[in-house]
Amino acid sequence: MKYNRLTLIKEVEPYIWGTRKYRKFLCLCDCGNEVEVRLDKLKRGSTKSCGCFNFELISKPHGPRNAKHGHTIGGKPTPEFYSWWSMKMRCTNKNAKHYQYYGGRGITVCNEWFNSFENFFKDMGNRPDGMTLDRINNDGNYEPSNCRWSTPSQQLKNRRNAKHKSN
Repeated sequence: MKYNRLTLIKEVEPYIWGTRKYRKFLCLCDCGNEVEVRLDKLKRGSTKSCGCFNFELISKPHGPRNAKHGHTIGGKPTPEFYSWWSMKMRCTNKNAKHYQYYGGRGITVCNEWFNSFENFFKDMGNRPDGMTLDRINNDGNYEPSNCRWSTPSQQLKNRRNAKHKSN
């Protein structure tokens, strides 16, 4: 059975949330990736792919299908491209998982970065292994003077609710 870009392979351990139990399936995406998805999300169409579909829709003209920046590997975005794309989604997509903590609080992406992955990459460079994009000032925007690559432990210390903030 197929739902959008996902073909069901086999049923896996159910997803349990509180007292609810959801059927979950291992699926093969048209792009070749495997992903586990709840059946109810497949049936209602809220999950259409492994995530590749969102990249294609939201990242154009800089997306994997139209890449001009050289930051795809086998049609998949590099870690730097994914960080750039995720930053934009957190700040602009009201349906993004953590929008309320970013765009919902008024955090924005500077125009120079928002409109150009190339500018973002020129300022930030390669993402070191094990690091992710971090804002130095949690109340500040995504811009060259306020961003760095950080380890997970650095990011934990830099949260709004952290007892001891450190850079």
